[in-house]
Formats: sequence, C-alpha cells, structure tokens
Amino acid sequence: MKFKMIAVAATSIALALGGVAGINAQEDVIAERQQAMKDMGAALKAGNPGDVAPLAAKLKMLFPEGSTSADSEAAPLIWEEWDQFVALFDKLEADSLAGGDARTLGGTCKECHDTYREKKS
Repeated sequence: MKFKMIAVAATSIALALGGVAGINAQEDVIAERQQAMKDMGAALKAGNPGDVAPLAAKLKMLFPEGSTSADSEAAPLIWEEWDQFVALFDKLEADSLAGGDARTLGGTCKECHDTYREKKS
C-alpha cells in the first residue's frame, strides 16, 4: 500500500513539473520570437535589410502550434492559415537576400501584422 502511495505521489509530481516545463518552454519560444521581431525592426530602421533574411528564416520555426499567452500578440489564425503565414516569411527572406529595400520588406512585415497579429492594449 505504501508503495502505491509513493508511486502515485511521484507520478503526480512528475506530471506537475512536466506541465511547468511545458509552460516555460512555450514562454521561452514566445520571448525568443518577440526578440527576433524587435531585431528585425531594428535592422530595417538601421538601413540593414540584408540582416532580415536569417531572422525571417528563424522566425518560421518560432511559432509552434498554439504558442500563445497573455503576452503574445499571435492570432490563432496563424495556425489555421499556416501555409500562407509561412509564405510571408519565405517572401521576406527571399526579398532580403535579393537586396530588397526596407520599404519592400516593411510592406511584408505590415501585411503579416495586419493579418496575423492581435494587438494588445
């Protein structure tokens, strides 16, 4: 009987810690993509549109399904229209590599934000 109680307690603790780790991992990916967005904006403002390509490539990987929180402005539409969402990052990356200017790249940023961003107050 004691063994069962210990096993149940250990399992409960492991599940609880796993849930916390999952929440922390989700918060980490949100913080990482928010920083990458800020870095992308800074590159464009500094007149370095060529620096956008690696950030666009990275950002595609920072939106695992359902990764949202109170601090995230990611709209659920992202995961409903995943292919269209990723296509905007592909366009941004290609335009950056092709020497696109800040205005062109910024237009793609705006299109993405207008469609897939839920502005928080």
